[in-house]
Amino acid sequence: MIGNLRAGHFVGPYSLERDSSTNAYYYMERSSVFDAFWGPNEYQTGLMLFNSYLDDRFTYATALARVGKTTQNNFGFEAEDGLYAAGIRLTGLPVYVDDGRVLLHFGVNYFHQALADNTFTVANRLPLRAGGGSRQVPNLLATGKFFSPHGADIVDVESAFVYGPYSLSAEYAFARGTDLYESFDGVSYSGPRGDATYHAFYVEGGFVEVHAVDAGD
Repeated sequence: MIGNLRAGHFVGPYSLERDSSTNAYYYMERSSVFDAFWGPNEYQTGLMLFNSYLDDRFTYATALARVGKTTQNNFGFEAEDGLYAAGIRLTGLPVYVDDGRVLLHFGVNYFHQALADNTFTVANRLPLRAGGGSRQVPNLLATGKFFSPHGADIVDVESAFVYGPYSLSAEYAFARGTDLYESFDGVSYSGPRGDATYHAFYVEGGFVEVHAVDAGD
């Protein structure tokens, strides 16, 4: 059974962290993986197929979307009107006990996107969300600009573990660009630089203890 079809504007079905709403976010800041690779593609306009099986123990989601600067965050790969992206996310939940108080989650993601202005670049700002923009919160790392006639690919693996008040989550991702060049004049490429692969990961843990409060106190 194929499942559900969603058409319109939605959060792309990639990455554990990006699929976690900031309204109920467990950790204080987004990770370097989010900024460098996932941030520019957080919201997409297109079609998404998704479903769950085995009492929600296994899920899949795949999307084909147009990516445009008017609907994207301009970090990482950027995007522009007329360009397209596609990918898939698979997740498994081998352990789920006591309504989620104990769980073990795994997932894998693949994503391919056309490059805005044929430009391949990756950047990661400081783990801070209090500033107004890139001038106030500068990039900690930036690759500089390369140019390619091809798109870019991202592969990501994710995991999460919860045991009562303790939690641990991690992701590892890499982005790859092929046939990169130093310059592009709109017609021809020059200065071949080969291929490039960039890696990012995070491991985060937390402890949250909840105490009942007597209304009469």
